[in-house]
Amino acid sequence: MSDKPPSYESKLRRPMHVGCRLSEKEYALVSAAATDANLAPADWFRRTILDSLAPKDEPTPTLLLEEIEALKLIFASTVPPILAGTRMQKDQSAALMRDCDAAKTDAAKKVLRAFTDRKDRP
Repeated sequence: MSDKPPSYESKLRRPMHVGCRLSEKEYALVSAAATDANLAPADWFRRTILDSLAPKDEPTPTLLLEEIEALKLIFASTVPPILAGTRMQKDQSAALMRDCDAAKTDAAKKVLRAFTDRKDRP
């Protein structure tokens, strides 16, 4: 077992240091976010900065959620007429697609807001 303090090992693994100053409000936001992520503020800060620099080759979860919400809206709008045995005209289906495309972002934001507001999530 080594008698060197952990900060010494950290300096060897990460020898470069970048500092910045935060207002009390900014520090409170960073501290709260770090606490929510169960990380030290420095670790949360490092992870957040490095994640923001990562290439964005994959779609974001928000984009995927928007598309899922669009499919739900289309499904909810087309099933009742199908069950009633009626047909949808081309202009009706085009209008439905435009409406669902316009509403998907708001629907996704609503789902994300409901998730972040949940008290029982980890």
